[in-house]
Amino acid sequence: MARDALGIAAHDPRPLTVTGGLAYHGGPGNNYCTHAIAEIMARIRADRSATGLVSGVGWYMSKHSLGLYGGRPPAGGWRPIDTAGLQAEIDAGPVVDIVEQAQGKGRIETYTVMHDRADRPIQGIVLGRLSDGRRFVANTPTDTDLLDAMTNEEFLDRTGRVRNDGKRNLFTPDG
Repeated sequence: MARDALGIAAHDPRPLTVTGGLAYHGGPGNNYCTHAIAEIMARIRADRSATGLVSGVGWYMSKHSLGLYGGRPPAGGWRPIDTAGLQAEIDAGPVVDIVEQAQGKGRIETYTVMHDRADRPIQGIVLGRLSDGRRFVANTPTDTDLLDAMTNEEFLDRTGRVRNDGKRNLFTPDG
């Protein structure tokens, strides 16, 4: 999602992660960005001409952080910017609605599979979009075959159905 937001082509040859990403380093709710910052800084210290971008998101993809790091001062020196003007521009942009009790066809935007201490998959967590564009968060069924497939195959952009069981949203991928 960050690649798309930054306008980076899907087949851009540059590496997009220094940690493996959320699904592989830290899991939801952890401080994976701190690890990414530490790794970017180690690389910049090894090559002072390097730059690195670290991006992070909040639980519902509604908050985004971004840090740009480099080994040299910017050309022309440090200059303050008009953050109020930038915030007004961001606020004027499109807003994604979040649906708490999701129902219907959906598509996976990102996901992770949680494992127990014995490294067995126990739960899938999906962030997705309904066909009307609203965003949802859901668990997957705890089916071992499904969780193994989600661990070993790419499930981004997979379609499926989401429903609310009265306690939480459940997403079941197609096929």
